[in-house]
Amino acid sequence: MVATPLHGRGVAQILYGRLESWMRGNGALWLRLGVVEGNSRAERFWENSGYLDIRKRQGVEMGKRLNTLRVMAKPLAAGRVSEYLAAVARDRPDSQ
Repeated sequence: MVATPLHGRGVAQILYGRLESWMRGNGALWLRLGVVEGNSRAERFWENSGYLDIRKRQGVEMGKRLNTLRVMAKPLAAGRVSEYLAAVARDRPDSQ
């Protein structure tokens, strides 16, 4: 997240790009995150950053609200989503 006055200026993309480069350079194979479904600005940002939908988690408590999360992942270093799912059982679409 960046400060509201910086929205629309490409600051988030620059910061994220540097963070991803650092993670890749330190051996990360995949990146994973959860984005609240319906937060269209965030959903669009992560989609445009190359993240792919893995599964949805419903009823995730955040404060006093229950949200649906889009679990998203991005393979790095020529990794594949199938390899990620083989390694991370909790994110397989059929898992609870």
